[in-house]
Amino acid sequence: MVALWFEPWYYAHVGLIAAAVLALFGAWIASISRIKGRAEPGRASFIFLEVLMILYMVCLIMVIASDMITLRQNKIRTSSQTEIDGDRWDQLKRNMEKGLIVQTIGIVCSMIANALLLFSLVELGNGLMFMLKQQRYKSRKIVRCFALSVAAIMFILQLAVVSLMHKFWPMNWRPYGDDGELDDDVDIISFYDELSKGLFAISHLNLTYDVLNLVTAIAVLVFASVVMHAYKNVKSTRGNQSSNT
Repeated sequence: MVALWFEPWYYAHVGLIAAAVLALFGAWIASISRIKGRAEPGRASFIFLEVLMILYMVCLIMVIASDMITLRQNKIRTSSQTEIDGDRWDQLKRNMEKGLIVQTIGIVCSMIANALLLFSLVELGNGLMFMLKQQRYKSRKIVRCFALSVAAIMFILQLAVVSLMHKFWPMNWRPYGDDGELDDDVDIISFYDELSKGLFAISHLNLTYDVLNLVTAIAVLVFASVVMHAYKNVKSTRGNQSSNT
């Protein structure tokens, strides 16, 4: 078998992600034990975070599975110096299909986790402002509607990317027969023209998603700054208790 120089990096990637999953799982268990039964105004944000962490762990596990599938494909391709025969070609196609399913699950979990993260940050800020002012303010609804709208747009963009992936990624092996050779009835020029257009569409959607994600991050930072500014004159409760004693 031909050795792959990048195989150790795949295993290192898998190991690091596995360690992250274990750390997240431990933090999730600890936070569940602390938050359970509490009724703070910002409790909804912590509920969102609990669900988010589960989805994020699933997403990381899917990344590990994708890496392992990629390693398996590379080993099949380099298992001999000869051309890929029909059986190995079928095995490669099956691995590609599995990889597409695994990546789809990971992307969907990531989409939901990102939306919940945005909601949790907004609700946490709303809860803190409610604790400070002890009244509901109108801008809270505006911030919540903004978060809902942005999350919906980002979800639609990622859903479009997933749909295009399911259409154009299998095209990498669709024009080939069971023996791995190009079928005679395939117009290779029009085929790759359609494939390139699909890949460009995916790139544009990803760019739009990244820009919107950046704008959202800036908006969240501004919102956090407003909340922190409102709390700048709040005295520490612990400090007051120690001074009274």
